[in-house]
Amino acid sequence: MLRRQILTRSLSMGTAMAEQPKRRSNTSTILVMGIPGLLCFGLGVWQIYRYGDKVEKIEKRKAKLLEGEPVREFNGVDPATIEYRIISLKGTFLRNMDVRISPRTGPKEIPDYLTSSGGMGSVGSFLLSPLQLEDGQVVYINRGWIPRTPRKNQTINALPSNEVTVKGVVRMEKKPKMMVPGNVPENDQWFWADLPAMYQRYELDGPLFIVDVRTQRYVLI
Repeated sequence: MLRRQILTRSLSMGTAMAEQPKRRSNTSTILVMGIPGLLCFGLGVWQIYRYGDKVEKIEKRKAKLLEGEPVREFNGVDPATIEYRIISLKGTFLRNMDVRISPRTGPKEIPDYLTSSGGMGSVGSFLLSPLQLEDGQVVYINRGWIPRTPRKNQTINALPSNEVTVKGVVRMEKKPKMMVPGNVPENDQWFWADLPAMYQRYELDGPLFIVDVRTQRYVLI
């Protein structure tokens, strides 16, 4: 009887020990299969949220573009409240104070005469030109994209010397991403539109926004 009890206990312990690896194996399988599934689910939810947020921003921008008459007075106004609004400015372009924001890729459809002759393709800059208003303030106008290395005999549209009216969209200055190098104003190297530094570089004064032109005459391409 005693031997039988010992044998029974030994068999039970052996069975339990044999089942332990199985349970561990099942747990590992669940973890291996479950974690990627949860990650994919979380990523899907995040993508849906991001898409919805993007659509909402686009709709808000569209609404601002259609909001009433163009802005004509911005003194004392928070730039954030008029971003993406149409603005109409009257003034004179200043010479030799342009800022090139580089590198920037060109639009999807670029005429052959605007592509680089040095093999750089559509890599170029946004050209920002200062417009001086009647009260002395200066607003930088984003005139459009230009190639890094123009082809032979290619010229940029000349700035008018007389007083002009420019209509465009108000855009706040963009903060750089982590990988964007710092600007070097003394060497005229600009990687993003740091307006305070731009004003200081040329001893100018103006608001903390730029204007993307919508008047065809001043668009470069």
